[in-house]
Amino acid sequence: MERRPKGSVYRIFLTQRLPTIQIPLKGDDRDAPLDLQRCLDLTYDRAGYDGIVNYRKPPVVALPERYMSWADELLRGEGLR
Repeated sequence: MERRPKGSVYRIFLTQRLPTIQIPLKGDDRDAPLDLQRCLDLTYDRAGYDGIVNYRKPPVVALPERYMSWADELLRGEGLR
């Protein structure tokens, strides 16, 4: 007997925006959209990670080489490097 709910898996690369997914509601109500990128952005902003994390240092867990220049450019654009 399968007890796990059904779900979806999204393959997303670090450089891509997180998707908006549909959250099923009860009965005949239409699914509600949930913008995952917006949720992550709000959590980051409200938690104040930009004041906690020192973005001038390399990350504790190294990024794959293909993402290093992307991350550096992103942080420079935000004035964090």
